[in-house]
Amino acid sequence: MNKKEVNLTIDSRIISHLGEALIDNEKIALLELIKNASDAAANYCNIEIDTLYLYQSEYGQGRIIIEDDGNGMTPYI
Repeated sequence: MNKKEVNLTIDSRIISHLGEALIDNEKIALLELIKNASDAAANYCNIEIDTLYLYQSEYGQGRIIIEDDGNGMTPYI
């Protein structure tokens, strides 16, 4: 299977708007992202909380990176 990296850029206001409509609690949102790895039959799930990014980002925000080896979405989804 060929792997292709896809980069997405999403405005934080969109995430906020969608998040409020779907999940109204930050802890539940984080758990849902981790649960997605389990649902995708991942063998591992790596969670990185980067507070240093707060000072490096032009937006002044930290970041959370969740990476797994589960079955990903196809480009057509």
